[in-house]
Amino acid sequence: MKKQSFIPGVVCSVNESKLPHFRHALDTLIAQPELCDTVEIRLDAIRTHLFQFWDQIALIMQCKPTILTFCSKEHGGHEVILLEDRLAFWYGLPQGIYEMIETKDSRVFVDWELDIHEVYSRNVGNVRFPPLFPWSQVIASEHDFGGTPTNPGEPLSRLEDTRAEAFLKLVTRANSDRDVERLRTLFDGRTDPRTLASFAMGAIGEQSRFECMNWGSCATYGYLEGSASAAPGQVSVQMLMANPSVQRARWLWGLV
Repeated sequence: MKKQSFIPGVVCSVNESKLPHFRHALDTLIAQPELCDTVEIRLDAIRTHLFQFWDQIALIMQCKPTILTFCSKEHGGHEVILLEDRLAFWYGLPQGIYEMIETKDSRVFVDWELDIHEVYSRNVGNVRFPPLFPWSQVIASEHDFGGTPTNPGEPLSRLEDTRAEAFLKLVTRANSDRDVERLRTLFDGRTDPRTLASFAMGAIGEQSRFECMNWGSCATYGYLEGSASAAPGQVSVQMLMANPSVQRARWLWGLV
């Protein structure tokens, strides 16, 4: 790897579809950056009103590491968005956002779902798919809201086949304690140099959000108190940051 993988730590997802709530969440994080290590902005939540928020989003990107996400409902988004429409979105970002992603030592990252990565891989060299971002700023993620596969190493292997360099993310719903254990063991003996974020969704997986960074996960995700959650079983970033286990992991990861 040419660049050390990004360590997101405690990530606050901004996932509000109501414009005043979305604006309030961004204002709160700008005023209180200590609430989290990284901000994830779910752009699909306000896709038809983005032009109203680019200046505010740019302020976030200047003060905190920021992950930009634009996903369809099957990946946790607010509505079904066709793959070609998601690709078109990323090719149509404002020029100023591209510049912030591409600048040297940028702390702005783009989260591409696995299906986008695999389409891109099949079309390398196609003039319709020119390179968009430095791979150092790209995340590869896979979410399974139905359950945890018996062998989660299979989707992890597909993630490892992508060119993403920022980090990899595999999150599944836990329908049993065994599902949580399957995700925990993904970190045993990993040889891929890229960091991995992995934990479980749902009520059974809630505790994994507090414990996963001690397994070896480079991130755990939460929401801002008073705002909408982004996934089942998600807890607030305030709860995460107040948890001794999370604080110990943040120290071990060099985040404090």
